[in-house]
Amino acid sequence: MKRDFNTLFDKWRNRERHINNANDLKDGGPFVEDGAMNESKWEKADLKILFLLKEAHNATNWNQKHPHNLCERIKDKWDQKGYEMWFHLAQWAYGLRKLRQEGDVSPYPVKDNHKYTEDWVSVEKELEDSFLSCAVVNIKKSGGTSTSTKKDLLPYVIEDWEAFIWPQIQDLNPDVIVCGGTWEGLIQKHLKSKWSKEYEWVYKHNDKYFIDFWHPASRHSNKLNYYSLCTVIRMSGILSDKG
Repeated sequence: MKRDFNTLFDKWRNRERHINNANDLKDGGPFVEDGAMNESKWEKADLKILFLLKEAHNATNWNQKHPHNLCERIKDKWDQKGYEMWFHLAQWAYGLRKLRQEGDVSPYPVKDNHKYTEDWVSVEKELEDSFLSCAVVNIKKSGGTSTSTKKDLLPYVIEDWEAFIWPQIQDLNPDVIVCGGTWEGLIQKHLKSKWSKEYEWVYKHNDKYFIDFWHPASRHSNKLNYYSLCTVIRMSGILSDKG
């Protein structure tokens, strides 16, 4: 199913806060669309993983065919130098999909963990497929910087959640939502008592599971991030109910 978010995005970008931010180029500028990396792969995915992140950085400097569409910008560059954060997300998505398929945590997907060349080639293909099968949604659609605080971002959650952010998430209909530094003090604070704690770091709102986790650009070792994310979700048991 090919989604058409044009109407939603048009209304969203015309909110006063986004218009004002778009005029402030120092703060990052224009409205940036996001969603499923590849619609066809998203629809066919056995586990739909949505990464709920903060904002697109320095969007005024983007210069390409689709300058203000995050998915179009990164889907062919996720494994290139300078895009390490997106490679981390590919590893996380790979780990969660393998966990869903095999019931246990798979080795951290780097070449050193795979003895034979053909094994790593296979893993690389799975990493690519995992990344293109996921979705990325920023809670703040107008561009920003790498130093935005929760205080900066909370007004966007408060104003946009019911009419825009949540409808976008519902329409994508993910199985798991990994919050990259966006749960505590942002989504959690706004939802208040509308969520329940299912396990350590794992929360449920309506029929959706939210994982309170670090941002993929955090200074923690990504190997630590990978094993922490996969292990806590395995221990929570939430994937055992899928499929």
